[in-house]
Amino acid sequence: IRAGYPVEAEAILLCELDGVEADVRDDVERVRQVLDAAGATEVRLAKDEAERVKFWAGRKNAFPAVGRISPDYYCMDGTIPRRELP
Repeated sequence: IRAGYPVEAEAILLCELDGVEADVRDDVERVRQVLDAAGATEVRLAKDEAERVKFWAGRKNAFPAVGRISPDYYCMDGTIPRRELP
């Protein structure tokens, strides 16, 4: 897929925000601050819809490859309801 993920990373977090554009802009900045404070080595925002789709396609297509390398691979997706964020 060549999603552009940093190959030296031990882990990658894909985070997608939704809502009213002005709110999302503020949320993106807050998420960036949290990730920077947590030690993120890189925070990247998709430049456009095509890049956003590519990021997610890379994630979806990684499962078969990782499964061949490590048969005991474990993946966990988390979803946080908006009402629980505060």
